[in-house]
Amino acid sequence: MKKTYNKVLENGLRVYIVENKKKNRCGAKIVIRAGGHNISYIGKNGGKKEIKQGIAHFLEHYLIEKSIYGNLGEYFWGESMAFNGLTFQDRTEFYFSTVHDFKDALIRLIRLVNKPNFTDVDIEDIKKPIIEEIKSNLDNVHRQESKMVDNVYYDTFPGDIILGDIETIEDLTIDDLKEFHKEFYGTNNQILSIVSKYDANELLQLINEEYDGNNGDIQTNEYLEPIRIKERELTIINPKENEYLWLIFKISLEGYSNWEAYMLENYFYFLEKSSFGTDSKLFKNLRNNNHTIYAIDTRTDLHWKNKFASFSVRIYTSDFDKAQNMVLDTLRNIEYDEETFNLLKNNLIITYINRQERNGVQNDAWLYNYLSFDLDYLDDLEDIKKLNLDEMKKYIEKIDFTNYLSVRRIKKEENV
Repeated sequence: MKKTYNKVLENGLRVYIVENKKKNRCGAKIVIRAGGHNISYIGKNGGKKEIKQGIAHFLEHYLIEKSIYGNLGEYFWGESMAFNGLTFQDRTEFYFSTVHDFKDALIRLIRLVNKPNFTDVDIEDIKKPIIEEIKSNLDNVHRQESKMVDNVYYDTFPGDIILGDIETIEDLTIDDLKEFHKEFYGTNNQILSIVSKYDANELLQLINEEYDGNNGDIQTNEYLEPIRIKERELTIINPKENEYLWLIFKISLEGYSNWEAYMLENYFYFLEKSSFGTDSKLFKNLRNNNHTIYAIDTRTDLHWKNKFASFSVRIYTSDFDKAQNMVLDTLRNIEYDEETFNLLKNNLIITYINRQERNGVQNDAWLYNYLSFDLDYLDDLEDIKKLNLDEMKKYIEKIDFTNYLSVRRIKKEENV
């Protein structure tokens, strides 16, 4: 039987533990609430301080490769443990899973994050592979296309800047890493998530022994993204790839509570599947009229803290105007079908039941709600059962779908 413990320690560290005696594989993840988009913050004197782009990702590599244990990644992998570090827009994660020596591995993970080995001032060996990664992205057509879209779609919200640029990475010093770690790796800016077969109170004692004090509190800048889009249309020329129409809607979340934004994301799932899935009226019309042979790509990203949401629809087609009109007409006249809704809800229930059997997935669901919406909450089966078509209508019909960027990728520029 699973037991869940959700606790904030005196030093500000939030600990989320799932105790499951039936599972042999154990895992832990430390999340730092700072990532690629943290490029400025408010210092203790109230002044704004700029941060070099790419430093969060660089520090992730440094902590792993130059830990007090040496390259800790090589140690974990050599012990047949899964391990990785990842930098996202809003956070940095370090995690492992193992079927043996869990407590020892947990101590190593905690020390990796909190006891950095900044004595090794030679960071050139870390710079080289990161610079090569940046160069490869410069040659990546899809990355460059996304950058073109970001430049038009976003205003103050940073785009894909996790890696930084070559010049910035070349100029990074050990002092830059120390400052970022000091300001952003405080215990009250960390979350420790654990799934294990061990007694939770025993683990809490170990955690308290390893964490010694509070390293500070950071006030990061929030990017309150304006709803305006710089251009309504963008044409991308790519002679080697399939042509597509990509509509990206920008939706205001001003006035939405965290719970309302959470519920809106739930109902976007139903909108995507019912209005744009392979069984939808739109897809069948597109296919029957030879506008496309591919499934429609959709995606929803809710940036509640930044007060906007992004909803995109991509159709691989060369009939741009017809496809765009069909998408806009679908959103103007959304069809709500009780049978389809209940079928999709049953799919969510099955997904939820399967999730209970997978160690770590439950923790990830809680983490997502906490990091995305400031909701200290794990959804349960009753939440899914309560979803209903009338409530979906209430949420979806509030949305303004007239604010969008139309991206068209073509094989060659049309003659003027």
